[in-house]
Amino acid sequence: MSSINEEVQKRLRQITGTAFQFEGDWHAYLDIMSIPTGMVMERILAQAQKQDGAISTASAALAFFSDPTRIKYMTPYYLDARRNDASFAIPATPTTFVWNNEVADTLNAYNNTTGVLTIPFTGIYVFVFMYNAKTTASNKTIYSAAEVFNGSIWVPAADSCRPDSVLNAEQENTTFVSVNRFVKDTQLRFPTWASVAGVTINTEAPTGGPTFQIPAARLLIGGIPTE
Repeated sequence: MSSINEEVQKRLRQITGTAFQFEGDWHAYLDIMSIPTGMVMERILAQAQKQDGAISTASAALAFFSDPTRIKYMTPYYLDARRNDASFAIPATPTTFVWNNEVADTLNAYNNTTGVLTIPFTGIYVFVFMYNAKTTASNKTIYSAAEVFNGSIWVPAADSCRPDSVLNAEQENTTFVSVNRFVKDTQLRFPTWASVAGVTINTEAPTGGPTFQIPAARLLIGGIPTE
């Protein structure tokens, strides 16, 4: 049976892709977590304090991460990305949207040039797509989905497609939510399209009250490891 330290190191290597000695794997993980450089135990303490401010010693920090209930969940994934466009049209055929303004990408898993997400670990992922949409001439339906690269072509990800209706001449915030399990290194991209042409996505300032801005489009992804 493996020791707790071996289980911790195995998890670190799954996250970082490294194969160093114990301290080297920790340093690689703490680099990903944006902990300032320093002695390894000082860095482990700093990371533990981000999750539990009551931890005050390096030994307590190491014990915190050695808890079997925490090993699996050492690094959840979070992406918050927007479109730089203030306004753009949604095409009438499935088209991969590139979310080119990353606010956060904790494991650098999303490519904001190609629009491809490489799944950082096997787990459960929640995808939230938000569009501030307006249609002309008639009611329209917007669709958002995920596609998986199978090694040769892109194919629809099971149960990922979501529709929403936009009323004629109304500016509406549409939100799509999908929960899926994916294995590590799966490549995803996210097509969006409208039932017919005539839907635009716009940045908007609501009337009345303080000055706020409704983004034209936003993508949020959260992931939790399952193995």
